[in-house]
Amino acid sequence: MTAQEARAFQVWLDRAPANRAAYEELERLWNMVGEAVDDPGIIAAREDDARRFNASGRMRWAAVAASVAVLLGGGLLAPRLLDDGGLNAPQSGFVAEDSQGALVAKGVTEFRTSVGQRTTVTLPDRSVVTLDTDTILRVHHTEGERRVSLDRGRAFFRVAKDPSRPFIVAADGHLVRAIGTAFDVRVDRGQFEVTLVEGRVKVLTPSPKRSQPASKDLRPGQRLAIAGSAPQVVKVDLRTETSWHVGRLTFVRDPITDAIAEMNRYSDKKIVFRSEGVPEKSIVGVFQAGDVESFAKAVQMEGLATITDETEDFIELSAN
Repeated sequence: MTAQEARAFQVWLDRAPANRAAYEELERLWNMVGEAVDDPGIIAAREDDARRFNASGRMRWAAVAASVAVLLGGGLLAPRLLDDGGLNAPQSGFVAEDSQGALVAKGVTEFRTSVGQRTTVTLPDRSVVTLDTDTILRVHHTEGERRVSLDRGRAFFRVAKDPSRPFIVAADGHLVRAIGTAFDVRVDRGQFEVTLVEGRVKVLTPSPKRSQPASKDLRPGQRLAIAGSAPQVVKVDLRTETSWHVGRLTFVRDPITDAIAEMNRYSDKKIVFRSEGVPEKSIVGVFQAGDVESFAKAVQMEGLATITDETEDFIELSAN
């Protein structure tokens, strides 16, 4: 999309909750059908229809309907089609597998997502966690405390209320303490971030000058970021910050350097610039997470850069 189209689209999405819900449902179905094209069950149904019916008019649509029926009624709505999910487990130190596909050992459950994957899990206390791409999360609840460790990546937590057992996220040496709330934690590129969507959280940060960690309470719509310096709290647009939950990345006048780094997180195929470096320009747009090809084409259409080379591993851009 052009920048003008992206802005118009965002205005339409924000105009009414029904607009956003309708688009997300359409996008979900579109992705499901796209991934199902090469499914053996779909291919077999199409070949069977080709033998039984001629290719004209109504019969062709009957074949399509039969294929969709196989998709919807034949048990093919696997989690991978719904959320690009999948849980990859480490190879050592784990002795059993639970019903959600995570491996369990000594009371600790570890969840992993690979590059480009996103998945949602329900914890034993009924809290719900959505894991972003390339994320490692360890869960170790006890009778008096609910605790998880975010080793890398990003996760969105919707915490079940339990005043007797606080919910604590440990990440990059910091602690995020909540009771019943919704918030996002990210550890990436040397930066720690917490974004509060609803409720209340307290962030505890170790301080070399104090015996006790420094604490900061956040309000909904605030993001706390720490990158080797004093914590910074800013107000953010929650729709933009949480668009990754549904597989979209939204950029609103973001530096192109940051946008490329974010797109590259979701794809093994990377966007790179030639030796002269990335231009100091900003970008506006809404992109499917991992779709680096569309992003690169949009950058070129907007005159921000030119595609100079492309392989299976990278897309090379050159500043205009």
